Amino acid sequence: MIWPVLLILSAGLVGTPVLAQTPPMRVPAVQQNVNQLLRQGRELVRQGNLTAALELYQQVAELSPDNGAVFAAIGYIHTQQRNWPAALIAYQRAVTLSPKNADFLNALALVQAELGDYLEASGSYNRSLRLNARQVTAYLGLAATQERMGNPQASLATLGRGLVLNPKSVALHEALGRVWLKTNQPERALDTLTRAAQLAPRNTTIQRLIALSWALKGDTPRAKQLLLNALALNPQDAEIYFQLAKLLETTGDLPGAIRTYELAAQLQPARAYTTLGQLYMQQQNWEQAVLAYRRVIELEPELAIAHHQLGLALHRQQKNLEAESVLLTARSLYQRQDNATGFQQVEQLLNQVKPPPKSKIKPSKRPESAEPLPYDGY
Repeated sequence: MIWPVLLILSAGLVGTPVLAQTPPMRVPAVQQNVNQLLRQGRELVRQGNLTAALELYQQVAELSPDNGAVFAAIGYIHTQQRNWPAALIAYQRAVTLSPKNADFLNALALVQAELGDYLEASGSYNRSLRLNARQVTAYLGLAATQERMGNPQASLATLGRGLVLNPKSVALHEALGRVWLKTNQPERALDTLTRAAQLAPRNTTIQRLIALSWALKGDTPRAKQLLLNALALNPQDAEIYFQLAKLLETTGDLPGAIRTYELAAQLQPARAYTTLGQLYMQQQNWEQAVLAYRRVIELEPELAIAHHQLGLALHRQQKNLEAESVLLTARSLYQRQDNATGFQQVEQLLNQVKPPPKSKIKPSKRPESAEPLPYDGY
């Protein structure tokens, strides 16, 4: 994914820091303090202490309010914290101060897209490309934004334009291949991805996409072999296991799919056990589904859907007391996460799980009847 890299570049956190390009202050003592704070801020970002880094950069912004790179660094931290409105303000300031910095424009476009303002994002990417028409990151970002807008044809045109100027860009070939696949054109995807594989023969992401293309064309054996070849190149690529397992599942090889998901669990356990839980639920194998979702909850205790599905599986096993406890946790998590749909689904399930309230009226020892009791042997 290009966007995280783009943000890091815009913040000046790799390579030669953009922040070092700050023009000298009139007061040397102030400039010395600014430089020291910048160094500390970059180190805090590298350590992952974003809150402290943000506080430092805000101090720098007060000392050097005309430094666009400082505001870009502030914007970067806000994006890492997913505080998109604050990131938007910071990057707008950075672009105002440094209007010819293409990286800042790309980062601003990313934030605008995250906020759903796709037209503004497209405009920012186009401004960036006018500054530098060969930017791969800007073509990728613009194409992704156009896809979000539901315009794959524009996305295809943008990526094609980028490849004219960057014919050896593996990233652009990959992105173009993905759009061809999404538009259900596996032949064109194969053509594009084969060129990418020639440029990067050991790139297993490209190999996976080629396998997917063959699967969409109906050649499952070839797709399977390509995935196995990709695994030989990179056995640590979890996506290969997931794609292979899904392929086996769709062809009816459920034992093979389960074994492959279990291998994927060594790399991405929560995702793999969630997928296994779904598979077991489809098979109505409640016992294995319960085990899978318990494992997911151990790994991600705040994952509401895992509690929800575990409660459903327990209910199917008629373990309603335990199911009720688990579903109450799911309901609480959905409520905290403002997931109204999940909350309502759990409420409906709880109505099925909860036993009817016991009557507080004690039954009489002998039934009341106007008729004489039948002879019972006395």
